[in-house]
Amino acid sequence: GKSQGVFFEFQVRDNGNSLKVFTTRPDTIYGVTFLAISPEHSLLSDIEFSDQIMNKVRDLLNMSCCHGNRTKVGVNLNLMAKHPLTGDEIPVYVADYVVSNYGSQ
Repeated sequence: GKSQGVFFEFQVRDNGNSLKVFTTRPDTIYGVTFLAISPEHSLLSDIEFSDQIMNKVRDLLNMSCCHGNRTKVGVNLNLMAKHPLTGDEIPVYVADYVVSNYGSQ
């Protein structure tokens, strides 16, 4: 079924990109300490990242996200985004547990 929630937009520092984030719990937005995007996210093709980062992202794509109690894995993109309510800068990661189309319009 369709989840009910809201979207928040986080501006990515040092470029014109932004990340639109869906949450079913808008009351938790003040507690955001990082953003995690899927390995298929378009941001990865919009910005040039180091070979080391992109190799780690490719490794995530080759992993299956749904094997029992496996440890969640993420790659720090060395990218910061601005929290839309507090103005704090928070890191952006690629994570194997993020579903690329969940909450999409």
